[in-house]
Amino acid sequence: PGAYLALCGHNSWCFWEWMFEWLPKVVLAEKVGFDGKYVLPKDRAFAVQSLRLLGIAPERIEIADGRNWSPERLLVVCTPGAGHTSPALMMALREGLLAGLDRDPALARALKPRRIYISRKAVPRRRVLNEAAVEELLQGYGFVTLMTEQMDFIHQAAAFTQAEAVVGPHGAGFSLALLMPPGALM
Repeated sequence: PGAYLALCGHNSWCFWEWMFEWLPKVVLAEKVGFDGKYVLPKDRAFAVQSLRLLGIAPERIEIADGRNWSPERLLVVCTPGAGHTSPALMMALREGLLAGLDRDPALARALKPRRIYISRKAVPRRRVLNEAAVEELLQGYGFVTLMTEQMDFIHQAAAFTQAEAVVGPHGAGFSLALLMPPGALM
């Protein structure tokens, strides 16, 4: 019984698409009063954690685990795709995520380096060939190396909220620049 909003579809399992195509749908749904459940792809902790930051209660999150089920009402939100989300909706997403981070007292004490180097050592297709030299150079300027693929979504997001500069090879994790302070460098 009840209403379900499907957040499973083309690239819903990809971090960048999740941030810029799927999460804005949640912000919009909440804004218009949706009070049903969100259906998420399985094995995507970042999706669950991002909804929790937006204040979505655990009982409103349903994981698409491959079983057959028949919801009373299934809502599917169609949008033109990434890059076409309104600036106002992206600002609402930013404010919602920042508010969620502010609600967690443990994150207030978490390490939030001002200058971050995002290492992709564990991702072979995004390797920096002279990474040791790059890290050594950046450390001289106060940069701290983070391997974001080893961090949960909430701690990744928290790190970006205080960063004055972030350096690293291109990747979906840079979508968290949405949370950086105005004037920060990437």
